[in-house]
Formats: sequence, C-alpha cells, structure tokens
Amino acid sequence: MKRTKRSRGFCLPGGYRYCGPGCSGPGAPINYVDSCCKQHDDCVARFGSSCRCDKQLIECVQRKTAERTHEGSTARLISGFMKLRTDMNCPKQKRSHRRR
Repeated sequence: MKRTKRSRGFCLPGGYRYCGPGCSGPGAPINYVDSCCKQHDDCVARFGSSCRCDKQLIECVQRKTAERTHEGSTARLISGFMKLRTDMNCPKQKRSHRRR
C-alpha cells in the first residue's frame, strides 16, 4: 500500500482547523482559539508574514490562557510560541526620551 503525501500542514491536536503551521481549514473554526488562528491566517494572507499579525494572534488567544481546558492549553501553547517568535523576529519599539 502506497502512502500519499498530505497536502495539508500540521494542525494542532483536538480537531483544530486553523492552528498549526500550514493548517488553513477548510470549514468553520471549531472554537474561539481556532478563530484566532484563522484571523492570523487571513492577516498573513493579506499582509504577508508580519509581526503585526503575530502580535494580534497573541492578544486574541490571551483571553483563553487562564482556562484549565484543552482550549486553554492550546491558547497557552500558541501564546508562548508566538511570544518567542516575536521576541526573536520583531524589532522592539523604541521609546524616544526627549530632553527639554
């Protein structure tokens, strides 16, 4: 029996349709965190891979990180990974300290 390559990316366990590298549907998101991932996918499709999209994803999933559920665990995983990614890849906003 010959194995065929899946054209779809890796989706996070739990039935997620939009969370995971290269995981972009189809169908409606399964929960709030999955909808955050879909918004991130849509942002990246529109603007390219950007720090803005990554930061929006972190802010979106933050709402669920305190929950002790599978969705909460997924939110914490995504938040932690994306924070590391933005820390490494996104320029820090510099505050100007003007002297008068």
